Amino acid sequence: MSRCEKINPLLSAYSDRELSTTESLLVRQHVYECESCAAELKTLEGIRGLMLEMPAAPEPRLSFDQLVAATRPRPVRRVPLILTLACVAVVASLLVPAMMKAEKIASQPSIDQELRREVARDQMIDAEADPTSGAPLVHLAGYSR
Repeated sequence: MSRCEKINPLLSAYSDRELSTTESLLVRQHVYECESCAAELKTLEGIRGLMLEMPAAPEPRLSFDQLVAATRPRPVRRVPLILTLACVAVVASLLVPAMMKAEKIASQPSIDQELRREVARDQMIDAEADPTSGAPLVHLAGYSR
C-alpha cells in the first residue's frame, strides 16, 4: 500500500482540524512532499471555504395573516343541551333499576341471618320462653305440649 493510499482518507479530517497532533504532522509532511495529495487537500479546503461563505438558510417567516390565524383561539365545540339531557336520561334509566334491585337485595336478610333467627327462636321455645319477648311462658292447666 502506497503512502498516498494511507494519507488520502485523512485529508478531509486534516482540513477540518479533526486529527491528533501526530496524525496532523504526518499528513502535513506527506502533503509537502506529494503534489497529488497537496492538490487534493487544496480542493478540499476550497470546498470548505465555499461552504463557510454560504449564507445560512433563511428562517421561514409567517405572514401577518398566518400569525393571527395561529394565535386566534379555536372555537369550542359544545354539545347541544338536548343531547346532554338524552345521555343523562339513558344513564339514569339504566342506573335507577340497578340501584333499586341492589337496595332490595341488601334489605332482604341473608339465609345465614334467617337460620340464626330460627335457631334462636327454637332455643327460646325449648327454654319455655316467648320467642318474641323472651318472657317465660305461662302454662295453662291441663294443656301439655
